[in-house]
Amino acid sequence: MALLPLYPLYLGGSMKRGKKVFEDAAFRTAASCTTGGDLDCVAVAMDEEYVAVRSTDDPENIVYFNHMEWRNFIGAVKRSSFDV
Repeated sequence: MALLPLYPLYLGGSMKRGKKVFEDAAFRTAASCTTGGDLDCVAVAMDEEYVAVRSTDDPENIVYFNHMEWRNFIGAVKRSSFDV
């Protein structure tokens, strides 16, 4: 199965086009991400329509994906499809 390209629905500090605004408490990070350090962690929030992703160092810039785009991305990560 071919992966669909990842196109963020909106990049910005606030949601537009009628999308739900995620509260700060809705964002989750990995247990290894601690506060007060120099760690730059990824925070993720989900609802029934969208997945919101942001950096803990820059919480105002959020990228939104629909669930199919998010599943494709997670699948690619699990298959080590990215050359980093």
